[in-house]
Amino acid sequence: MKKIILQDVPLPTVLWPLCLCGAFLSGVSCGSRDTPNGAEAPDSTMGPAKEEIAADPGIPSWTVFRGAPDLTGVVDAKIGLPLELRWQVEAEDPVLASPVSDGERVYIGDGDGNFLCLALKDGAEVWKAKTEGTIEGTACIIGDRIVVGSTDGLVYAYDKMTGAPAWTFETLGEIVGGINTFTRQSPDGSIPCAVFGSHDNKLYCIDARDGTEQWSVETGYYVNGTPSVSGDKISFGGCDGFIYINNAQTGEEVAKFEIESYISNSIIIKDDVAYIAHYDNRVEAFGIHDGKKIWSFEERSFPYYASPAVTESLVIAPGEGKRVYGIDRMTGAEVWNFRTAGPSASSPIVAGGYVIFGADDGILYFLSEQTGEEVWRYEIGDEIKSSPALVRDSLIIGASDGRVYAFTIPEASVPME
Repeated sequence: MKKIILQDVPLPTVLWPLCLCGAFLSGVSCGSRDTPNGAEAPDSTMGPAKEEIAADPGIPSWTVFRGAPDLTGVVDAKIGLPLELRWQVEAEDPVLASPVSDGERVYIGDGDGNFLCLALKDGAEVWKAKTEGTIEGTACIIGDRIVVGSTDGLVYAYDKMTGAPAWTFETLGEIVGGINTFTRQSPDGSIPCAVFGSHDNKLYCIDARDGTEQWSVETGYYVNGTPSVSGDKISFGGCDGFIYINNAQTGEEVAKFEIESYISNSIIIKDDVAYIAHYDNRVEAFGIHDGKKIWSFEERSFPYYASPAVTESLVIAPGEGKRVYGIDRMTGAEVWNFRTAGPSASSPIVAGGYVIFGADDGILYFLSEQTGEEVWRYEIGDEIKSSPALVRDSLIIGASDGRVYAFTIPEASVPME
């Protein structure tokens, strides 16, 4: 069993309130990943244990990367501050994947290929499975299955309650991105599907019930990141420098256009516009019907590994240049920027008026969505490349110190009507 530490008070490094003016995507690279920096874990002896999470539920489940198949990162929820650390579980470092949850259990992979199922209320290990590679991408809950990919080239499906193996699907390359889902209509009825990319240069769609292939799309190079699903369109990119938009039902190509840069994260589609933050130091918007570039933002020469969050008014993009940018979604003009102490490959989520993400400086940040000013932070002390998950009254995130962290959110609520 993994070591579990229960806490209900924040560590001394938490600053509340701390409002600073901004000084100015569980992203996957096309090459090697960073390794842990060896920073010591924070003190973990403070505070009495909690026996259960708050009775008032918050967001009922978080079944896919960034909370929904469109991957915009935007969540309609109420969040109170400050958060309190409830538990932390030691896994094998680094924990690069992002967690998912069905509201009772948390599922996440680690750097030694372990796939963990933990109790949301206290972090207790429910079950554990082992793959032959590492797990960098986010799993997906599809019905009674939990589906996850590994760098051993296999996709694994388990019974989400017991961990019993259901099936495996083999590709010819590493799988470093996350799994997404949609429902495919066929003459035999509705098929719950898992969709994902592989380093064999393909995007796959498989039946989540038995692992049978429904269709696949071949590209010119590795497919990284988690594909996004918007209506009947699936969008993704890869190291061949193209944005692909395909019909989810058939796999047929709807559009394909070149951006001449590696794409190591997810492409977000909103209102028929594709938003991408990529390796060639730019955040850009393209019309999905004609591939025409609508705008391009480049402030400094540093790549982007995190996937951007896309709200009604902003595209929010953390990058390797120790900056997070809030960019006008319509014009591409800078609205605000915030300086971190380290690069960030943690794909942000936007909830309760806050932009929430981690960075290589070991800090979990909460920024004002409107101004980019820092509102709250928590110092974990090692790189955070995982993206946060919000479920019930909890925020869950992994870190490169090999731990999974759970925080209690005061005043958490179900998504507002």
